[in-house]
Amino acid sequence: MCKQWASAIQFRLYCHRGTFVVPSPWVFEAGTVRVVTRFAPSPTGSLHLGGARTALFNWLFARRHGGQFLLRMEDTDQERSSETVAQSIIEDMAWLGLHHDQDVVIQSARRERHTQVAKELLAHGRAYYCYCSENDIAAEKLRSEKEGKYYRHHCPSRDVNHAQSGTVGVVRLKSPENREIKFTDGVYGEISVNSAQIDDMVILRSNGHPTYLLAVVVDDHDMCITHIIRGSDHITNTIKQMLLTEAMGWDNPQFCHIPLIHDEEGTKLSKRNRAPGVHEYRELGFLPEAVCNYLLRMGWSHKDEEIITMQSATQLFSIEKIGTSHSCLDSKKLLFLNHHYMNQRTEHEILELLLPFLERELGCAVAKTKLARLSLGVKKLMERARTLADLARDSVFYVQDIPISVDNDAKQVILSSLELLAKLTDSMSQIEQKTWTKDFLPSYIKEWTKRNGVVMSDVYHLLRAAIAGRLSTPSISEVMEILGQEECIHRLRFFLNP
Repeated sequence: MCKQWASAIQFRLYCHRGTFVVPSPWVFEAGTVRVVTRFAPSPTGSLHLGGARTALFNWLFARRHGGQFLLRMEDTDQERSSETVAQSIIEDMAWLGLHHDQDVVIQSARRERHTQVAKELLAHGRAYYCYCSENDIAAEKLRSEKEGKYYRHHCPSRDVNHAQSGTVGVVRLKSPENREIKFTDGVYGEISVNSAQIDDMVILRSNGHPTYLLAVVVDDHDMCITHIIRGSDHITNTIKQMLLTEAMGWDNPQFCHIPLIHDEEGTKLSKRNRAPGVHEYRELGFLPEAVCNYLLRMGWSHKDEEIITMQSATQLFSIEKIGTSHSCLDSKKLLFLNHHYMNQRTEHEILELLLPFLERELGCAVAKTKLARLSLGVKKLMERARTLADLARDSVFYVQDIPISVDNDAKQVILSSLELLAKLTDSMSQIEQKTWTKDFLPSYIKEWTKRNGVVMSDVYHLLRAAIAGRLSTPSISEVMEILGQEECIHRLRFFLNP
């Protein structure tokens, strides 16, 4: 335990009457505990929504109690871990606004420290060298499975206090016998497991590398982690990690396991089933505040409020408000939230955010003059758009050169109305430039359709198709005013003389 905080920590390990208990009072008086949480992803795949929610809850809990939020990269799986992936996780967290305190801890860089702890356990007789073959162990496990029993390895070397020279083995922790291992979880309450269900876990592999379980316990201790919030799939790990912590004579942190997120088909999110990554939502044009609000409401609630800013969440967040049921992805809810937060941004902010999406849509840079034109029309477009990518597709006609992109429906309207287009273009080119306004154009079109015996809706469809390249736009009169007479006439004439 960190010396500077040891006197402040109010929770302790109690080992009595064959029961191992960790009291975990998640409701505590302010100032009794210096809160330190952590997010510890494995850099073997991008940050998906489940991991992002875990990071968010840890970040909020730390900020709520004036503590620290630390980041650790658990790269014990060296074959699958990637520095590029680790950097992408850090970037995704920064985009979400989940900034960590202190330097990032790289687990593999602490291997010597992990090995040192294993040697201490060996020296105190709490661990032992095991030389049993993997084939024999696999056969034992299969036999236990067939008999419907928990597998617990029985090693002939368990009580031998020295290594066998010239023989390669693993190091196992001695798990207690006939003990109830209990802890009070922040969400699920008291969890109890009999030690008969816990195998003598491997803490050092035969190549001398520490296992995940050992590395996590040592790192959490050395980083002075007080509260661990993570997915409910870690509950089994928690029991094992508590035994390791007890063996070293350290205090356990308080644990909170949150129900997992399932996709819209009900399947648990995981890297293996290609859970959507945070970067994918970013590329689709979602705002970080919308994603955070969405993640927050998956498993946590405050009254019936759906819109909760991160500023409010840092004041409201508590473990007691986390539910025990798993959450499911809901794309409609995320789109609703994103639309809301997009409309909270100023037009200037939206244009800055929109620019990369427009350039991706165009395949080139956007001229400042055309961006100024878009700024006049973006507010109306935002009424419909749900993402920045949607907004880019809907607004690209404002910044395109001729020929503009035209969708299939618009092409059909233009091709079937070329004679009408010629008459309309000739007539509209005669309008005085000073009267080319959103107020004048509707009355002009109405009068023109009467004189020419044309259905007014056909004219509006044709104008949208030729000027915007689509049949769904804000008021075409407003669009035409923003683009200006010269640009509109050029676009109309292009389809007559392509």
